[in-house]
Amino acid sequence: MALSKLRITRDACVYDIGAGTGSVTVESALFAKVYAVEKNPQALSQLQENLTHFGLNNVQVVPGAAPQEMQPLPAPDFVFVGGSSGSIADILRLCLQKNPRVRMVVTAITLETAADLLSAVKQLREQGCPLKLEITQISAARSKTAGGLHLMMGQNPVFIFCLFAEDALPQ
Repeated sequence: MALSKLRITRDACVYDIGAGTGSVTVESALFAKVYAVEKNPQALSQLQENLTHFGLNNVQVVPGAAPQEMQPLPAPDFVFVGGSSGSIADILRLCLQKNPRVRMVVTAITLETAADLLSAVKQLREQGCPLKLEITQISAARSKTAGGLHLMMGQNPVFIFCLFAEDALPQ
């Protein structure tokens, strides 16, 4: 769902912030050049294994924390943020400085992250940044067997925030 909201175009420049083990990175690399920013050493190791497994050579792994490690990267066309370690406002601000028409998708599973993101968007708008925001909330359930019956057990809902220039089409 997050990738469908991002709408990556062929040969674009994509940032995957908080790339983890690389699920978004791998899918994005089918279309574009990807910069995968990740600070967790264990996740970085698995990310590199996944890139090797899928034979992807259009991904640059960027070890370290965002937004610091994003500074030298080229301007992004699309940004996915799966983890921000509390730096969402600074990440959004830097991406918009690099490309005011960047399309960004941020996922959140906690209300605190959602609140931080909404606060960051409000600040950016107050500073004159014409951001459009669409919010989608999705949930899923997995089956569990109990007493010979199959129950659907709800998982955590996920908020998907899509941010783009106000004059750009929502796509």
